Amino acid sequence: GGGGTSLLPRLVNVALAPDMAVVAAIDAPAGFDPRRRCLGKRYVYALRTGSRPALDRHRAWHAADGPLDVSAMDAAATHVHGKHDFTAFTSPGGEGGTSNMCTLTTVRVDRTAPREGRMDAHTLVFEGDRFTW
Repeated sequence: GGGGTSLLPRLVNVALAPDMAVVAAIDAPAGFDPRRRCLGKRYVYALRTGSRPALDRHRAWHAADGPLDVSAMDAAATHVHGKHDFTAFTSPGGEGGTSNMCTLTTVRVDRTAPREGRMDAHTLVFEGDRFTW
């Protein structure tokens, strides 16, 4: 490897939308195509309940009628786990020959302990076996 990956997250994050972030980078073998050879993809969505702080307004979905029923959300997540057709999430006229099927290997709700005077914080985590474009 070239050893230049330690700066890559900071450099890329400057150009990304505020709700996206690169948290780590490693060197890939020459010729690696991330769209066709990736091992998986992770989406993490932030949910908040309670009073709405100004700093989270563009980074988290705010559910004003908290608290959230995490047990019901966990139960619902079991129905999303597994193999599904993600055609609705792909670009129109995408690449021919690629499947829109994706297996969700992780679907979970995590709760972050709130700090005093702060709202409850939860994250929804979805991990799948491939990109869908």
